[in-house]
Amino acid sequence: MTKKPVKKPSKKAALKPVAAPVQTGSVVERAMLVTLRQSIWRANRTDDEVTAEVAKKHGNRADMGTYKKFLVDPSALQGGYDILRKAKAIHCRYTLPWMDGGQRILSGAAYFDYTREMNKLLQEYNEWVDNTFIPKYPDHKKAAKEALNGLYKEEDYPTSVTIRSKFGMEIIPDLISNPSDFRVKLGNDTVDHLKKELSVSVEKRLQDAIKDVWSRLQEVVSHMVQRLNKYEVEEVSQNGKCKAKVKVKHTFRDTLVTNITELLEVVPLLNITNDPNLAEFCTTIREQLTGVAPEVLRDDEKQRKQVAQKAEDILKKIGAFL
Repeated sequence: MTKKPVKKPSKKAALKPVAAPVQTGSVVERAMLVTLRQSIWRANRTDDEVTAEVAKKHGNRADMGTYKKFLVDPSALQGGYDILRKAKAIHCRYTLPWMDGGQRILSGAAYFDYTREMNKLLQEYNEWVDNTFIPKYPDHKKAAKEALNGLYKEEDYPTSVTIRSKFGMEIIPDLISNPSDFRVKLGNDTVDHLKKELSVSVEKRLQDAIKDVWSRLQEVVSHMVQRLNKYEVEEVSQNGKCKAKVKVKHTFRDTLVTNITELLEVVPLLNITNDPNLAEFCTTIREQLTGVAPEVLRDDEKQRKQVAQKAEDILKKIGAFL
């Protein structure tokens, strides 16, 4: 009997946030809020029967432990997890924290770069789900049946029709609350008080968001200070006859410099309050810490110590903004 092809759900062509914020006016007009939602089939299940058997064998309470089994080989989902991690990294790169619920603030200046890169990853994720995982889903089940043996249960597995709904990625957009638009059926005095509280709340969140940028700078500069100060070259000779050999301790990768360069590229997009101090520090860091190539920092002790000292001085000044 010929099996009917499974109809795939329609793909979302792209993430579609609201129109990009305008570049003038208050922060409320120059930025928006975005929430990243990601989903993937976890492919694991707690086996109550095995859990009860273990509890009975060892005489422990059943609620003191559980037996969780993988429904497919974990490597089958690795590609999807890799894409979702990339998307989360891009999401955090271009945005700043706003609320505990997952909302982050996205400036109008970063909107188009953010949307372009996120759309690319959305397409990559959809292609992986529809062209890699789902077509092989029956094979994954067959392999799991052999691997799990007596623990395999058909009812643990979603049907081919519903499995697609276990995967997804979307951006949920929202606008920043504008205190002047606050409307509620309360007395004028109460409304004015609430507007004032809302203004204070928005301002505090903005300041907390900017602190996140300073923290990012602090992290990469602090890492440079630590790695440059630990780097050590030692000459080792044998009985004075052999030519001296060089022994390196605590080396560092080129990313010590490139990570700073990459962060400096995105900081102007994150400077949602147009903080002049932040802009000035970026210029200073670029001139003093990224002008010397990593290989020169390794080979030239004098320059290495000079850059390390400059980084340490910058690090102390950053602390004042945190």
